[in-house]
Order: sequence, then C-alpha cells, then structure tokens
Amino acid sequence: MADYIPDGDAEAIAEGRVRVNYALAHLAELKLKSDDVAPLETALDEFEAAFNEKVALQAQAEAGVKNSDTKRVDWERRDRAFNGRMQAELAVTDEQRAAMLLKVRDKVPTEAALIETHPVGQVDTSQKLRHVISWRDSGTPNSKARPDGVWGCEIYYKIGGNAPVDHKECQQAAMDRSSPYLFEFEGENANKTVWYLLRWIMNSGEKGAWSPLFSATITG
Repeated sequence: MADYIPDGDAEAIAEGRVRVNYALAHLAELKLKSDDVAPLETALDEFEAAFNEKVALQAQAEAGVKNSDTKRVDWERRDRAFNGRMQAELAVTDEQRAAMLLKVRDKVPTEAALIETHPVGQVDTSQKLRHVISWRDSGTPNSKARPDGVWGCEIYYKIGGNAPVDHKECQQAAMDRSSPYLFEFEGENANKTVWYLLRWIMNSGEKGAWSPLFSATITG
C-alpha cells in the first residue's frame, strides 16, 4: 500500500490539518480525548512553522543571489571601463598597473592595424532605454576577434540634435575590452537619436582611426 502522506511539505501539512481539525471536532465519535490529539496538533504546528521559515529563508536567499548577480554585472562593467582607461592612459606606468593587479601588456607596434582597420558598430535597440552596442573589425567583419595588438574599443556618443562633424562634438561613453557594451539612458532621452563613433585602442595606448558614424533611436 502506497504511503498516504504526500511527498510535498505543503500538501502534507494541508492534509494533516484536515485530520487534526476533524478529530478535534469528532472526539466522542472517534473514541478520543483532546489529550489524544494534542501531541499530533503540536507536532503539526511545529512542522508548519519550520516549513514557513524554510520557505522565507529560501526566498531571501534567492533574492540575495539575484541581487548579488546584478551588482556583479554592474561592477564588472565599471571595472572593465576603469581597466580600459588605465590601459589607454599613457601617464600610467606598468608598475602602477601591476600594483592594481591589472594586466601589463606587451608594447608591440601594430601600425598596420592602426592605419588599415577600424571598428564597425551596430546597435540593438530592443530593450527600453538601453542600447547594446557591438562591434567587429572592418578587416574581418565575419569574426568577433580583435586585430592583433588591439586592447579594446573606445566609444563616443552624442544624444539628439544634428549628426556630429567629429568626435569633438561627442562625449566618451566607455573604453571597453570586449563587445558588446550596454549603454543605459534616462527616461528624458526616450525616442531621441544617439550618434556613435568608435575607434580601436592599441596595447601601446595609441588610438586607431574612427569608425564611420552610426546612429540609433532610444526606445521609450
């Protein structure tokens, strides 16, 4: 005969409560006294209290994991941007990078990459108030790999108005190690056009040629 008690805790508690309540309501008919049912009711009450505590702790733990994951994503994005800036800043020495536990990169000249290629960008606008900017090298548009000697990509932008003539009319959004980059906007910028320019940052700290100008609308 199969066990009559359900496997699930919530279901078992519900069925146990039915039995206790019925027994207390029909003591005489069942040839019972309240003292006969009291230990069973107490055990069920303690089981239910422990179960409710477990459920609350699990919910709290899941929320904590989700919050931790979200905070890590935000920290990684900011840390990568900081790393990119430290790698690109010529005034920062290799000793200083090492002291911050940043990678010290080989200073190999890559003039060919500087002259011959540039990033080609595109924007995913499917998320509200977000642009997901990805890029590939103009020399290898079917590959996600960066050219030899390239550390990452520098991203400049301008919100609204006419298309910028050059990067001097734009602001720097980030220096990012790898594609894609998530750019989040304030609600006041919904439905505005954002203009973008990209360029490679070399391991040596030198900057490559600017990409063609491209744009996208901020989804409201």
